[in-house]
Amino acid sequence: MLVAAGRLPSGVQGLEGSTGNIQLALLLEKFTPESVLAEVEQTLCLGSDTLDLARVRQVHADVIRVFRGGYPGYRASTNAYHDLDHTMLVFLAMARLTHGAIVGGCSLSDRGIERGVIAAMFHDIGFIQSEDDTEGTGAKYTTTHEERGMQFARSYFADKGFDPEGAEAVATLLHGTCLRQDFDTISFVDKEGLLLGQLLGTADLLAQMGDRVYLEKLLFLYREFDEAGITMYADELDLLDKTLGFWELMKKRLAGPLGGVCQYARQHFKARFGVDEDLYEDAIERQIAYLQEVLTDHRDDYRSYLRRDQLMARLHDIEVMAPPDPDS
Repeated sequence: MLVAAGRLPSGVQGLEGSTGNIQLALLLEKFTPESVLAEVEQTLCLGSDTLDLARVRQVHADVIRVFRGGYPGYRASTNAYHDLDHTMLVFLAMARLTHGAIVGGCSLSDRGIERGVIAAMFHDIGFIQSEDDTEGTGAKYTTTHEERGMQFARSYFADKGFDPEGAEAVATLLHGTCLRQDFDTISFVDKEGLLLGQLLGTADLLAQMGDRVYLEKLLFLYREFDEAGITMYADELDLLDKTLGFWELMKKRLAGPLGGVCQYARQHFKARFGVDEDLYEDAIERQIAYLQEVLTDHRDDYRSYLRRDQLMARLHDIEVMAPPDPDS
């Protein structure tokens, strides 16, 4: 079993051990599906020197094709929150937590490692519309996307000649990402399956809330919820307000049903980069603190304070192009 420290990207070298100076988003010099795969491969191979990643590479290529509209039978992704970037962030977080768990003394088989990261890539594929489904966007599947993803996993494994047992294991892991599901009622096949389910559920939460554009993308999430008929948020500002409480609830979920496996993030960053910090938690806490500031001081102009990656300009373009609401 291999566990070795790596090097920080050139832009943040020399900051090892300097609390608060290393940001999660800077650990990849350039964020692309290809750079994520390279980091995932390096990370997983630190935990096992017998791991064959050929199937992971194949799934990675096919998932990109699905999201970009190049996979037979499916349209390109039409979601702006649950998009390819989010999937890649969860894929990376799952690899990091898996490595951290191994560093922390957990026993994970090569088969389990493979299934875990494949499940991460499939976890939101249920939002993708079939090629003959041209009404609305994939957001309409918000409350059913886990089940649709489970169906996709079973079909994909069968089409590729992969083992049916693996398909069911991956499908069960996808079930564990559903926040509407009582995690404790899910029947994982064994203790390793339970651990992988906890790791994936944790990766999904940490990756999206630790994303440097999480706050900006929440406004796109509101649009997805609205299309899906989810009425628990009066408007996008209400969603921002309730995000503060959502993080408090998720901390309880992370520590409770998800088994506190978030601790393995710190184990990973220390072993991989020599950084003794949980960079996911740091990123999320900074996001929440900034959100609190915006909601307190800039409620009437909150969009002006969500400026990253020009996502507000993109949102404006979507709103301009949207057809009028007949009920308004």
